[in-house]
Amino acid sequence: MIHKYDETVVKELMPLVVNVLECLDLSYTENQEHEVEVELLREDNEQLVTQYEREKQLRKASEQVNRIICPLSILGIF
Repeated sequence: MIHKYDETVVKELMPLVVNVLECLDLSYTENQEHEVEVELLREDNEQLVTQYEREKQLRKASEQVNRIICPLSILGIF
């Protein structure tokens, strides 16, 4: 490159190239951190959905029991 262009041009370009490479490295590192964060959030979301579904089933079962017990309690059986 020095033979084709002047040495001064190459010297002026080097800081720019180094800066671009440093920015690329920083972006890569940040991207990896974000990917880890996204995976943790996906796991959290999956756990929350599982917990929600479990609570929904328990609430439904409780409502069914209440539908049976409430009329019986009015009759004095419970």
